[in-house]
Amino acid sequence: MADWSTTRILAVLATAFAALALALFASMLLLNPYPDGASCYTEQGYASIKDHASANASLATFALLFTAVSGLTCVVGIARAAGYRLAFALGLVPLFVIGWLAVAVLIISGLNCQN
Repeated sequence: MADWSTTRILAVLATAFAALALALFASMLLLNPYPDGASCYTEQGYASIKDHASANASLATFALLFTAVSGLTCVVGIARAAGYRLAFALGLVPLFVIGWLAVAVLIISGLNCQN
C-alpha cells in the first residue's frame, strides 16, 4: 500500500489540474463572450469572430492539456495507491467529460464562419 503522503500528493495534483481546466472553461464563458452584432459577411465582423474562435481554441487546448495531465495523475494513483484505486478510477469519469468538452470546443472553434 502506498504511503499516505504519496496518495495525498497525487490526489491534490489531479484535483488542481482538473480545477485549472474548469477555470479555463469559465474564462471562455465569462471573459471571452461572443462578439455582439458580429457577422461573417462583413470584414470587421469576420475578424472579430475569428479572434474570438482563436482565443477559445487556445483556451480549450490548454484545458485539454490540463485534463490529460490530471487523468495521467489519476492513472498513476490507480497504479501506486492500492487502498485508493477506486477513488482515483472514479476521478477519471469527470475528466472524460471535461476532455470531450474541450475537444468539442476545438471543433466548434474551427467551424465559425465556414462557407
